[in-house]
Amino acid sequence: MRLSLESRLILLVMSFSCITTQAQSSHQDPPRWEIGGHYTLLNIASDRVGCGGCGVNNSGLGVNLGVNFHRWIGFDSEINFFPDPGDGATNQEGGRITQGLFGVKAGITRRKWGLFAKVRPGFVSNGKAIIAVSSTPPPFSFSFGRLTHFATDIGGIFEYNVTRRISFRTDLGDTIVRHGSQTSTSIIGNTLTTPSYYRNNLQWSSGIIFRF
Repeated sequence: MRLSLESRLILLVMSFSCITTQAQSSHQDPPRWEIGGHYTLLNIASDRVGCGGCGVNNSGLGVNLGVNFHRWIGFDSEINFFPDPGDGATNQEGGRITQGLFGVKAGITRRKWGLFAKVRPGFVSNGKAIIAVSSTPPPFSFSFGRLTHFATDIGGIFEYNVTRRISFRTDLGDTIVRHGSQTSTSIIGNTLTTPSYYRNNLQWSSGIIFRF
């Protein structure tokens, strides 16, 4: 009976240890997949009446998709759409903006919150930029089309965990957009190439994330 009682105590301790380990593991390792929606505000150059290429606060909506490799690192991406078409266009921007960012986030997590750094290359696509100018018929006439620039988002992410599967998320970062030499404008049979340059654009987003 004594051996039997000791065996039962050992089994009880081992069972408790397994349950505790599983509980800690479930806390430390979040569900693998993330999907969510957010509001975003992007301060980006936009051709406006009286101010060509001035920075304008452009409101948009977007969706997030992420994959957690570990509790502190994962794949992170988002697609955003900004419905404001602006008041005009240049050979670098114009029309409604679509944005896509695809990269990684890495940081620290606690039971109720997480703080991450992010680096996400992607694109900023303008729906109605000037892509060509013609002299016929006079005066000059413009051709409009989609123009896409390479972009990189660098910044931080704060997540507040309501439950293990639901979190509120806030992003703040610098969306660096490369303009210039990858595009050109044709004028009277000649091709003009704009020198390459980079523009920094402050971007803030806030929304909700679901994990599964």
